[in-house]
Amino acid sequence: MRSIFSSWAILMVCGGILAVLVCGCGRKSESDYVPSDETVQHALESALTAWQNGKPPGVLEGTSLPVQVVDAQWQSGQKLKSFEILGEDEAAGAPRWFAVKLILESGQEQNVHYVVVGQKSVVVFRDEDYNRTTGMESNPPLKRKRR
Repeated sequence: MRSIFSSWAILMVCGGILAVLVCGCGRKSESDYVPSDETVQHALESALTAWQNGKPPGVLEGTSLPVQVVDAQWQSGQKLKSFEILGEDEAAGAPRWFAVKLILESGQEQNVHYVVVGQKSVVVFRDEDYNRTTGMESNPPLKRKRR
């Protein structure tokens, strides 16, 4: 019962953070919420490394910027053996989307997507959690970004 409450509490807090990031105050443009390449790389790698090292999801300790992680699978107790960031996906809008290959401790391999939002405070969402939080479950599929 407690884990369900904490999962919902985390989603509600992250939803609030996302609402503040998206709505903002005054005249801000979408680019005010798009993290830089360096910020995205650091936040995503820090999040996945923390999971791999057995740390809990939530606010990460020891990062230069505040990084909040929302990942229901991680929250449920799954253990991460290794990961590979495959690249950025094309998506319109403020969040940056990344394809990631996860290998769980059980040996199961998963290809998933992570969403990174924010500049001064960064939130890293598993795509399913982001879609659930923002009510965007029926988004079109993403394509790999060409560089």
